Amino acid sequence: MQKKYLYNFIAFLLTASSFCSCLRETEVPIASKFTIETAEDKTSPVTVKINNSSYGADEYEWTFEGGLPSSSTERTPGLVVFTQAGEHKITLRVRNTVEERTSQQTIS
Repeated sequence: MQKKYLYNFIAFLLTASSFCSCLRETEVPIASKFTIETAEDKTSPVTVKINNSSYGADEYEWTFEGGLPSSSTERTPGLVVFTQAGEHKITLRVRNTVEERTSQQTIS
């Protein structure tokens, strides 16, 4: 009688392990991309619109050097105001459970 239980237990383990081996994480392509729209008049203060065209990400981390706001975690942060003349870096870091990508642009 114990052999029957042992055989059933082994059969159960083999069946369970075959289900587990089918569950694999597949890598999702990820990219960090964005565009910037500015008004024709680029004198200070200047307001820019940020358009996010990234894909495959679950998290977004924006940094606007010299901008208001100075950062955002929104997918598309919308409008950013730069009050001082000069060059300003805009950085986007995107992440998912597997990878991380960063892109950066400088506006003048």
